[in-house]
Amino acid sequence: MLKIVKYNITNRELIYFNLNHLIIFSMVLLVFSFLGNTSNSSDMLISAILVLITCQLFLFFSDFYDKKEYVKSSINFISTGVALMISLFVLKTVHIFLVKNFNIKIDHLLIAMSASLLAVILSRYLLDIIIEKTNLVKKIVIVGAKEEGLKLAEKIFENRKKGFKIVGFVDDDPELLGRTVSGQKVIGIMSDLEKISKEKNVDYIIVTTNKRGKNTFCSQTLLNLKLKGYKILEYQKFYEILLGKIDTTNLRPSWFIFSDGFKISFFKQTMKRVASIILSVLGIIITAPIMLITAILIKMDSKGPVFFKQARVGKNGKIFILIKFRTMGIDAEKESGPVWAQDADPRITRIGRILRNFRIDELPQLFNVLKGEMSIVGPRPERPFFVEKLKKQINYYGQRLTVEPGITGWAAIKYGYGSSVEDTIQKLKYDLFYIKNFSVLFDFFIILLTMKVVIFGRGAK
Repeated sequence: MLKIVKYNITNRELIYFNLNHLIIFSMVLLVFSFLGNTSNSSDMLISAILVLITCQLFLFFSDFYDKKEYVKSSINFISTGVALMISLFVLKTVHIFLVKNFNIKIDHLLIAMSASLLAVILSRYLLDIIIEKTNLVKKIVIVGAKEEGLKLAEKIFENRKKGFKIVGFVDDDPELLGRTVSGQKVIGIMSDLEKISKEKNVDYIIVTTNKRGKNTFCSQTLLNLKLKGYKILEYQKFYEILLGKIDTTNLRPSWFIFSDGFKISFFKQTMKRVASIILSVLGIIITAPIMLITAILIKMDSKGPVFFKQARVGKNGKIFILIKFRTMGIDAEKESGPVWAQDADPRITRIGRILRNFRIDELPQLFNVLKGEMSIVGPRPERPFFVEKLKKQINYYGQRLTVEPGITGWAAIKYGYGSSVEDTIQKLKYDLFYIKNFSVLFDFFIILLTMKVVIFGRGAK
């Protein structure tokens, strides 16, 4: 497993990505050579590189590398095919405007792209079969067959395509020996752990805690295994690796104190601020025509101002005025008071629904970024009314106010917009993970994911 931008990329994904590099690059050169293309070797090499970069981008945007199970259906074939065909036209545009005297024919490009499509999808299905039968699937033994252990087993099963497989539970309660819980068998007690780890060729030993938040398992056994080279992780750490969020259920203040992360150096803060300024300026320039058209459509669609201004809570609890394009009718909360937006919310206008789906309504927040009230990436800013309410209801909710709020964020990408306290609890798990593991590269990764959301219209309610 590779850890990149504080986010864990599984062996399966690395193989997909690198193999596709080889397939696409080789297929383009092979097709051009077979068709007797008259272009020189330099043009062919440039073409292969451009095809590779363009195809990989569009495969990413079409969810080909998504960690969810890539179901064997015509929908996946079509979505991948559409991505590669779009990349063909993008590629040809690049050739026309950026590469002078380029002699690669469009029909040759089409054949090369189609051949790449078939090879990429076929390799995906074959690799899924091969990987399941090799040691690329990491074997796990879970120490503790209660609460946290059961929860983790369920999460591993739900995310089985990430390359982890449970060989069984080990628990310090002899009465559980031989029982099956959460679909997994308790295969031993603590004194059996070393023998089990060796016989089952275990890759990870995951240690959970009891309901009091304390580890009561034999530390000497775990120490011996650690010294023999076994990878031993606490429940919380592996939960982060598996799901990209922090389980807040049994968190104690001591975990924040002694945990790695949650420290943003002055250098990182400066880099984040500089990047936010540059991106917001570029964003305003590039989207100015879109914002102008949006303003006109809002005025034509309903009565009221173009912009919607509302007090939000920023870093360290500081209040600022957030700017958005108006997507609801005027005085939408006059009778109800502050409420969360819901699915099919009747207060949203016709144009407003489109703006929310593509997140165009968020564009004016680029000016909030310029003013230093927000960043491009961070936890979404909430209203003062809800913040005070949620701080009383949800443990550690106030921790998300230690960084600047963002136009987009890890929680917004992974979970979307919330409309209840339960939704907010789930989003907080992602927000804490982001704050704990912040880096500029992680921000860049989130921005790429946001682009995918915007392009395919998977926006907010």
